[in-house]
Amino acid sequence: MVEEKLSVLIFSRNDVKDALALIRDMYGIADEIVLVDSSDRKLHLGLLASKKRLGLAKLRIFYTVPLGYPDPLRMYALKKCRNRWVLLLDTDEELSDYGKLNIKERISKTRASAFAIRRYENYTGRPVGGFFTWQVRLFRKDRVGFRGIVHEQPAVNGDTERLPKDFYIGHLASLKGRSSTEYSKMEIFDRMSYGVARERLMDYFNKVMIPEHGNIRDTLLGRFLDRWQRVYRDLVGRNDGDELSRFDYLVFFALVDTGYRIRDGHILGILDIYAGRSKYIDRIISAGGSGSGEIFEISKIINIVGITKYLGLGSERTIERLNRKYAGAAGGTDLLIGLLKKRYERGRRWLD
Repeated sequence: MVEEKLSVLIFSRNDVKDALALIRDMYGIADEIVLVDSSDRKLHLGLLASKKRLGLAKLRIFYTVPLGYPDPLRMYALKKCRNRWVLLLDTDEELSDYGKLNIKERISKTRASAFAIRRYENYTGRPVGGFFTWQVRLFRKDRVGFRGIVHEQPAVNGDTERLPKDFYIGHLASLKGRSSTEYSKMEIFDRMSYGVARERLMDYFNKVMIPEHGNIRDTLLGRFLDRWQRVYRDLVGRNDGDELSRFDYLVFFALVDTGYRIRDGHILGILDIYAGRSKYIDRIISAGGSGSGEIFEISKIINIVGITKYLGLGSERTIERLNRKYAGAAGGTDLLIGLLKKRYERGRRWLD
């Protein structure tokens, strides 16, 4: 057996202390650690100094303009990884001891393209009995694609295997919620057509109940859900490109929220779905004011082709141009939203 080499990929944004803690925790098992950092200049320079001071030869640091959250930059980051197997971790996560001990053997023996790992969502050091979702975080970089959508699962070309319960990621409860404000700003693009809603529902179900091998789309349940949604769309006389009605938005989010509450064991919480989601739906439908139509059209585009492809963020040249043009800018999700609007209004010359 030839032992595969592993790249650990981490994104950071003004959370230098936690990034360094994660790097040191993973240093012994990684063949390289790639850190894509969007911190303020002083903190970024501090990271570079820490790399030298601590003698972290395996660590490679790259700067990107902050876009509010890391998802749109994942394809760019994968190109920076030298090894074909990549483990993606956030700075508010940690890998179990069993995972650290067995990860090299797993990737060296498998014929799969990716692994689904339990992520315990309120981790305090004890995962037993806790709520978890399935996350595809360990994969061959040449077999996955990210579109840059908030909290997406990657598209995998090949088989996806589930790892055993002792091989898990803990989402540290003490560090959760740091990006919630930035994520919430992207709600304006949570507008969906019937075709997009069908794909999104599959993605959500994959997180809750990914099958032993492959994707829920290939299961009997997945095929039933897909067929049911198509029949319903035809019955209400709509097309794939039409926006959901207010009622259908409510049905979509009710299905998603019910799945999460059942997995979380909070069955009674299902009764609260209507009130909470009703207000949310009113917000996203009214977002953009007079530009609401433009927001829906952008939403359709990025839900189909992805933010990464639409803005060309997988290209090193694009990242370099953004770094120069917005050097010293506050950046964040406000910048990303502005870039999406520019791209829609100006076409391919949006960066000129």
